[in-house]
Amino acid sequence: MFLSRRDPAEPDPGAGAGAGRGADRRRDWRADLALVRGVIGGEAAALESLVARLQCVPRFLAYLDGRAQQRLDEGLLEDVVQDVLATIWRRLDSFRGDAALETWVFRICEFQLRNAQRRATPRGIVSLEDTAEPAAPIAEPGADRELLALGIEALAADDAAVLRLKHYEGLTFAEIATKLRQSPNTVKTRYYRALESLRRWLRRPGEER
Repeated sequence: MFLSRRDPAEPDPGAGAGAGRGADRRRDWRADLALVRGVIGGEAAALESLVARLQCVPRFLAYLDGRAQQRLDEGLLEDVVQDVLATIWRRLDSFRGDAALETWVFRICEFQLRNAQRRATPRGIVSLEDTAEPAAPIAEPGADRELLALGIEALAADDAAVLRLKHYEGLTFAEIATKLRQSPNTVKTRYYRALESLRRWLRRPGEER
């Protein structure tokens, strides 16, 4: 199971920065910003480093859920993990290095968990993004199929492979991970990055593609 229900120790969203070491923390944050820019720029090493850093997401959510009056069941908490990862990829270019990467991620975890808790109530309103395991729409309805195919071809090969397996073959993240011999977390990371990159590509004017 991807996420444990054990009672975790309180996480440190600013891990790696000692108390009273403001200058050191700022250097760490600048390094985090450089990492994020590397991921956006398509650097493979930066992506692998970010995947490792995002291992904090299940731990943060387990901690926050353990403190909540209304606790989610294991399946719902798994869904929140996917929602958080999707949000991180959509908003990655908004990270400015004003705090540690883990602090930024922790805030997203708080926000998404609150949303999930509201949805779990009888009067909760379920949005289109409530469940992340089913494949999200690649593009708007009616999008040009040929253009869509060109956009997928423009992606990094590994990202395009994950996107095709998810959308065209209907595989789960676990099945894709097995097929590609990658960890499920790496597959999820590649999927959300590919999805956002493709959507940005499709929104660009034709002469800029």
